[in-house]
Amino acid sequence: MIDIIVVNYNSHIWLEKLLNSIKETTREDDCRIIIVDNGSTEKDNLEYLSSSEIRRNHQVLFLSENVGYGQAIMEAYKHISEGKIFIFASSDVELLSSGWLESLLKPFEDEKVGLVAPKLILSNGNLGGTGFIGDEKAPIIRGWNEIDRGQYKQEEVLVVCGAFCAVQREAFEKVGGFDPIFELYFEDFDLSYKMRKAGYKVIFNPDVEILHYFNKSPDIEKRRKYIDSLALFALKWNCSKEWVYKQVSSEDEKRQLDGLFEEKK
Repeated sequence: MIDIIVVNYNSHIWLEKLLNSIKETTREDDCRIIIVDNGSTEKDNLEYLSSSEIRRNHQVLFLSENVGYGQAIMEAYKHISEGKIFIFASSDVELLSSGWLESLLKPFEDEKVGLVAPKLILSNGNLGGTGFIGDEKAPIIRGWNEIDRGQYKQEEVLVVCGAFCAVQREAFEKVGGFDPIFELYFEDFDLSYKMRKAGYKVIFNPDVEILHYFNKSPDIEKRRKYIDSLALFALKWNCSKEWVYKQVSSEDEKRQLDGLFEEKK
């Protein structure tokens, strides 16, 4: 049985879609779902997670505050089984077809595989990215919003998106899991880099397709957190400043980055 950790923050409408898709595409005995609620505040969301149906079928952990995506997974990780592999997911994804679990896990037949992520599909039907490639100092997203013609095959990549990932437990523990310095954003980049540095492979697997609605968990401070995490990631991994500045959209944000670089050095 594979444990699936799902992180939720005021997004029960999307979470319900994900849970229904897992139920429709997966045998009941194949997986166990652990929902970690990241300090949600909306009444409807809390009532949904407290409903008898959810509590009967899934394990639910309620955190008192929003600790960020990676650290929510770390909290839930304490409750997973002893299996060799586990999965973590954002609540804003949806499985599209049966047989996905076996296909997603197949690359782990190679014991040096640490992370495996599926093909992400946007709500418009185009690709939502097929991993990042290039140099560690300037990673490049591949396939974003392209028409899917089957042009991307299974292969090693620099980074996989953390919206839905299968992870080798031993590798995850060896690299220390998610770094707590990343409150939100770039925790998946950092985990991918650490896996590769430790000698593990990071794999894009197009045999599994996941619909990703993107950023359906509301947070008015998301942009601030994005810029803060970008600066932390760039400093930790010595990224190119030219690449860093391309990740923001205004001169004001560039000035914010300059201030953060000086502050965090």
